[in-house]
Amino acid sequence: VLASGGSEQDLLDAGYLGSAKWDHHPFNHGFGDYFGYNLWECPYYDSNLIWNNFHHIGNKHKYNTDLFTDKAIGFMQRSIKEELPFLVELAYHSIHIPLTEKAPEPYQIFDTGSPPVDLLYSHIYGVDVSVRRIVDMLKAHGEWENTILFFTSDNGATCKAGDGDLSLIPGNGAFRGHKGQMFLGGIRVPLLMVWPKEIKDGQVLDPVVSVMDIMPTALAAADLPFPDRTDGKSLLPLLEDPDATIHEHLFFAGIHAAAWGYSDQQVIGHAQTRRNLSPGAWVMLDDENLLRFTGSLDAGLMKTEPEGRPAFYSLFNYKNDPLELNDLHDADLEKARELKSAFGAIAAQLCEPQSWDRKRWAELVPGVQRSRGKGLNTPPGRSTGL
Repeated sequence: VLASGGSEQDLLDAGYLGSAKWDHHPFNHGFGDYFGYNLWECPYYDSNLIWNNFHHIGNKHKYNTDLFTDKAIGFMQRSIKEELPFLVELAYHSIHIPLTEKAPEPYQIFDTGSPPVDLLYSHIYGVDVSVRRIVDMLKAHGEWENTILFFTSDNGATCKAGDGDLSLIPGNGAFRGHKGQMFLGGIRVPLLMVWPKEIKDGQVLDPVVSVMDIMPTALAAADLPFPDRTDGKSLLPLLEDPDATIHEHLFFAGIHAAAWGYSDQQVIGHAQTRRNLSPGAWVMLDDENLLRFTGSLDAGLMKTEPEGRPAFYSLFNYKNDPLELNDLHDADLEKARELKSAFGAIAAQLCEPQSWDRKRWAELVPGVQRSRGKGLNTPPGRSTGL
């Protein structure tokens, strides 16, 4: 389209302006049915971004939370009728930005005295209603007891208000930071697991786990094997022993940017347009401590450090200090060396990002020399969640 003189709007109207390329299509990753959008920030109403399998289906006027739920329920009902097991990944757009549109009237039941808060709550309530619809449908078909439901998120909240990017502060609870940062507020997310047949009572478990554990858990519950090179692990041992260790360590690596939250006020210039100038960072944690390496900061980027600063390490006991205020690095060099060594052992397996500044990436993985496209087949800038 662009080569023939068309515009990005022409691409958008045709459904081809998107963030996923062909080899990322769900059909190339084991899925047999797909209904979703091919660009970030899908409009809550009147979206022209939605595809059904390989077909662009044009404008859909319905509220997207309800629309996606309808499609998921329809797929599950067909599977149940055909007596087939099923897996559904239902990734809601709510409550992602831009959060300027109201939820449908039935969800507008809040009156806190703050219209922005009421707006946010109404979209959350829309998700709640959709989850309840799914549960009620499964119960009606006698399938609820033997269904596992996972509920999680992709990253910490933005913790920002304005320009349609609304969230409530403190959006990440007791944790420092926000989306796009390697603080706990950016990388720690909720993970709920419901399986009525096997989990009888509500429990809150402390072991460190990852959202990458969801697939191995589901496969293990279905008594199916999973590939040896799967990064995640089954969580089923926690059903027998709530204190079981699933991971000795977890790591996160990527950009550490003040662009998706309150810290963007400290950026010199426009935070979003300058976010790729931000340093990188990696975090390696065990069941109690985390070590963070934060790359060097260039001069002229942050108001708090206008002259820039060198790279540095910091160590925190996040169990006792979730805000990461008390740096223990110099007081516990042995633990710092242990976690640094753990990251070094896996650093060579990380593929380079496709578009980020190589200098900043190389700072995270010193001594690892390879050209673009080589190395293990691991997603660029892979992160895990808690």
